[in-house]
Amino acid sequence: MNRGDRRRPGWRRRVALIVAALALAFVVLAPLTSTDAAQQAGLPLLTDKLWFRIATTVAMFVVLASGWNIIGGLTGYASFGNVAFFGLGAYTVGLLVTNRGWPFLLALLVAPWSRGSSL
Repeated sequence: MNRGDRRRPGWRRRVALIVAALALAFVVLAPLTSTDAAQQAGLPLLTDKLWFRIATTVAMFVVLASGWNIIGGLTGYASFGNVAFFGLGAYTVGLLVTNRGWPFLLALLVAPWSRGSSL
């Protein structure tokens, strides 16, 4: 085995890490271009609002499934209370954004306190 063959796995790993970093950057930044503020600023549209909505829904269910896996799968404790807290937080964010006109990130930060006060 010569020296060039030993370098290839490191080279492939670097390329894979670069591709993964670019894919992660696209996944994080693409939804931000579909907002109205980004469109007014003249940023190119990298994703459609439909795909942003689908990705958001999938992400919410991934978080919900992960919580269910920890509570019901790893600990063996069957409880549906976490679903109620998840729904209450989502409902709070929805109300604050649509009815009160709050920015989404601020409403997202306030939602855990609304869940805590319902206990």
